[in-house]
Amino acid sequence: MAKGPTADPSLGLVEKLDLIGLPKTPITKPTVWYNGNEWRDHVTELVRGAKRYVVITSFLASNSLQNADFYQALVDKANEGVPIYFLVDGSGLFDMTESRKSLIPLMYLTHTPIHFLETKPISAARLVGASDFFFRYHQKVVIIDGQVMAVGGMNFNYISVGAPPGKDLQRDTMYEFTSPEAVAAFLDWFVPWWNDQSWDRLDLSDFPIDYSYKQDEPKVDAWLVNEVPGSHTIGSAYGALLSSAKESVEILPFLPALDANMMQAIKETVARGVKVSMVISYDKRTSDRYMYLPLLEAGVDMRIEPPSEKGLLHEKLMVVDDRYVMVGSSNFNVRSMALSYEICLIIDDPDLAKMAHQHYNELYDQAVYVSPEEAKEWRTFGKMLMHMLMTVGG
Repeated sequence: MAKGPTADPSLGLVEKLDLIGLPKTPITKPTVWYNGNEWRDHVTELVRGAKRYVVITSFLASNSLQNADFYQALVDKANEGVPIYFLVDGSGLFDMTESRKSLIPLMYLTHTPIHFLETKPISAARLVGASDFFFRYHQKVVIIDGQVMAVGGMNFNYISVGAPPGKDLQRDTMYEFTSPEAVAAFLDWFVPWWNDQSWDRLDLSDFPIDYSYKQDEPKVDAWLVNEVPGSHTIGSAYGALLSSAKESVEILPFLPALDANMMQAIKETVARGVKVSMVISYDKRTSDRYMYLPLLEAGVDMRIEPPSEKGLLHEKLMVVDDRYVMVGSSNFNVRSMALSYEICLIIDDPDLAKMAHQHYNELYDQAVYVSPEEAKEWRTFGKMLMHMLMTVGG
């Protein structure tokens, strides 16, 4: 993030993204979904209307009484003969959030026509592959008929899309848009990757892309960021945005467990006179509090949400210079940069950036400042251990 040409302030952002090898993928102006219940109901209707295929990937996913209509829609559509491809990370059965109280594991989908893949399931038998045990599939993607695509931070489990609004339902976002280029870029990677993970063989010809759908709608420039562990694509993209910032950087990081390289990138951005601010969520796990003091000392305008009856702020967002918006599945931390499959969009759209800025400011205004003296009290051995655990597993 702080090294190489993508960290060079003298290069333009587009030049840097080209150096990283990110495909330029124009998209329609995205619809932003902030409520998980509404997003679940919307996707359910999209699935019911699908005619060619459905691709859904999720980190944590499980059925529940509240999500039963969504999962039944998937099964019904598969029974109609429309191919449904559903991928979930193997840690889903170890969901330790409030979802565990309502969790119905998805293995029953293997007895339906759905193409269901649980990637890297956690079991004693997989200890022979311990070298990649910590690589998790963290992408959240929805593709319908090669026409509609969405990326963001919402899983398909109880706390993301099933719980009633309040303390259990997470606050998060999904960005829905149309982009044949983005769909093609993702599927070009996803299909061979799926074939490496499963006996279920896919072919790109199974996924026709509708290039005529909404072709006359206005488009904005965007870049699809697809992170495979070890590729450093996400880190380079964040670094490119930070080193290109001229006035402001606003970040919702979720779990900000930063390494020295990431801290250096932040410090260099602040040193150029850029205002860097960050709002971190109140989390019972408190791992993010351990990083509060170092970020504060680096010159970041830090705020933390106070305890409340609102759901956990799970959103991932970066707004740069009221012009560029980076959204998707990636937390601003080491795990997302090095140990997870992630997907994000960098969107060049001042209108969207203005909306994201206003949303960020609402969260910022409700959050509180913590002094260095108070933050020092969070630098305990216990919180350090939790911080290390979240660095690897969060």
